Parts: sequence; structure tokens; C-alpha cells
Amino acid sequence: MEKQNPEETFRYKNELDKLRSKLLEKISQYPKIAKEITVDLNIVNNEIKAVNSMSRPEKQMQKEGKDDV
Repeated sequence: MEKQNPEETFRYKNELDKLRSKLLEKISQYPKIAKEITVDLNIVNNEIKAVNSMSRPEKQMQKEGKDDV
């Protein structure tokens, strides 16, 4: 994922959160295939972590800029 504007990143993360919720529901609904769904859930969780790690440095830079004032 390339660096994007904060709004787009926020929307992307929201969509990932929605997908994560749906997958968790599916695990409850279909316990026989929970293992396969868990694989997908792990992928989504890793992507959420990646997005969070990209957005943290930006927030830190903004805070550092405010501290200089």
C-alpha cells in the first residue's frame, strides 16, 4: 500500500474493520470451515497492522511539528 492521504487511509482501515467483523461472524456461523476463514482473518489482521504502522509515523511527525511551536 502506498502512502495516501489520511482520509483514504481512514476509509481503507474502516473497510478492513468491516471485513474483519464479517469474518468473525462467519466463523461463528460456519464452525466446520472456521480454520479456512481464520486464514483470511489473519490476512486482514496483518493488513490492519500494516496500515496502523504507516499512520503512526505520520501522527508522530504532526505532534513533533506542534511541539516546536
